[in-house]
Amino acid sequence: MAAPTLGGTTLAYPATYNYSRGYRGGRRIMSDGSLVTDLVDTTVKHEFRMTWKLLTSTQLTAIQTAWAAIDDSSGTFVDINSNSYTVTQPQNMPNLLIEEVNTALGYRYSVEMRLREN
Repeated sequence: MAAPTLGGTTLAYPATYNYSRGYRGGRRIMSDGSLVTDLVDTTVKHEFRMTWKLLTSTQLTAIQTAWAAIDDSSGTFVDINSNSYTVTQPQNMPNLLIEEVNTALGYRYSVEMRLREN
């Protein structure tokens, strides 16, 4: 397993790495009770979630730099398994979640990032 990269920036190895697979489209219940699915594309798409704990300011800056690179466009994400995806920031989470933690070694940062495959 390797450290992930986003937009060419190497990120710290995450504390957690989750992904989901699904299809894009809509579903609705018809008047007869049947479920109708209208897919935009039959290709499976992924959504990713990574968290980091107690990062240094240098590691935080790398994550912020990578995030900023996809603020209005897509970028290449290479996950911990070396799989490559074209991703964007998700509509429902356009910000990084950053928690500042005061430790005996000074301030450290916990971060959550979500990505959406194009």
